[in-house]
Amino acid sequence: LEARPPGPNRTEVLTLDGFDVRTAADGDTALTVIAEHKPICVLTDIDMPGMNGFELVRRLRELHDSDIVLIAITGWGTKDARIAKEFDTFDYTLRKPIDLAFLRQLLRSA
Repeated sequence: LEARPPGPNRTEVLTLDGFDVRTAADGDTALTVIAEHKPICVLTDIDMPGMNGFELVRRLRELHDSDIVLIAITGWGTKDARIAKEFDTFDYTLRKPIDLAFLRQLLRSA
């Protein structure tokens, strides 16, 4: 679990920054939301119910190639070579806790 300080969550902060934010609790729902809203960037956790973030990104790459910037949000380490290779499918990997200033910068450049 990610320790969250009191105050607005990432979704609220990004919305206040003017980003159009959509959320999904699992990979299947994310695919539906992405198909409906055609985002330029997707942030995904790796640990999700059902389809994990790695599988979601594989499917998004098949559907959208490099049309969408894909960002992993994870508490996982990347020391294991097999896991590190999985993270190579993302454009960026952000470790928890997220540096919101850096995330904002990434999103503005997307």
